[in-house]
Amino acid sequence: GDGVPNSADPSSVQKEGKEFLNTCRNLPRTSAEWNKNSEIFQRMQEAAAPIFEWIRRKMEELFPENFKILSQYIERLPCNYLSPVHPFSGFVINLNCATRIHRDWGDSDICLVIAFSDVERRSDQVKGEDGALCFQELGLVCRLRPGVPVIFRSRQLSHFNRHFRGYRASLVLHTDSGLKGWADNMYGWKDNVHYRTKWSNT
Repeated sequence: GDGVPNSADPSSVQKEGKEFLNTCRNLPRTSAEWNKNSEIFQRMQEAAAPIFEWIRRKMEELFPENFKILSQYIERLPCNYLSPVHPFSGFVINLNCATRIHRDWGDSDICLVIAFSDVERRSDQVKGEDGALCFQELGLVCRLRPGVPVIFRSRQLSHFNRHFRGYRASLVLHTDSGLKGWADNMYGWKDNVHYRTKWSNT
């Protein structure tokens, strides 16, 4: 909406030279994965509610500044949507994944990871095949204990997890960096007469 007249209907605005008008980008929206697996999401949300609430309390207690930053992104979501993993905007479940080294450029501020594994109970353990979370710049290897959270800046630190034997899953809580544009000025539509929210100026 930046540079668009405040009186213009968002559904009629189109970039010069573009034939397709994608109005879905005018608002934050759920992911394609969520839309395909909404029932699984609902069950997971209900089952993990006590964990999510504990994380919320600890985040507010131990990381108040990060909590404040992340909260402002999700407290303005359309339709008063409440994130189940507040102050984060969403979560991902990885099942039996050994990742390549990467940074999560789409994340905002910090993310939280909780691993679940049977590695410690297996008799066929091999050194270096424990699924440990590794950080390249820090030269750090974190052998995660099941259920113990790790918090780090996923877009600033190159990270990966090592190969493993057995079963391993991880729960990742994160916030999409694109939400900052919505929190700042509703993607440029804050003053548009066709937008009616308690944060708009019209």
